[in-house]
Amino acid sequence: MMFVNIKKVPMTMNPFALNRRTFLSSLSLSIGMPALGDLLAAETSTLPHFPPKAKRVIYLMQSGGPSHVDLFDDKETLRKMQGEEVPDSILQGLRQTTMTAGQKSKPCLAAAWKGRRRGESGMWVSDLLPRTAEIVDDLCFVRSVHGEQINHAPAMTQMLTGN
Repeated sequence: MMFVNIKKVPMTMNPFALNRRTFLSSLSLSIGMPALGDLLAAETSTLPHFPPKAKRVIYLMQSGGPSHVDLFDDKETLRKMQGEEVPDSILQGLRQTTMTAGQKSKPCLAAAWKGRRRGESGMWVSDLLPRTAEIVDDLCFVRSVHGEQINHAPAMTQMLTGN
């Protein structure tokens, strides 16, 4: 690990340089939160508010992988609007990215593959994942995460760091 004395780096060398206070406060989310969580876990581990059921957690970070819409999240409205332009009410106020700013058309895109509701939970699973569909009732899907990002990279940064 390399440490840099921020005070000794002149601001004129790097216009994006952070001052010490900003740098350390941004670290609090990435380094401080797990440490705080560990300290609090020691306090609360003797009195959990419910008996734990999960034995393992597998977190899939599929950067560049298929879309959630294609695998687990069929959107009926997207299917109905397939090929139509994304409404201005959706794009309003969102900063355009270099990748999308020059596009003449921004069509709605539904799931590219068929799927159906599976298991007792009725979770929609793509036909691309037949084995996953067999165990869908043993899986936990977190569907409450949302953000205001229109592009993947800043959205992933926000999801992974909270900032």
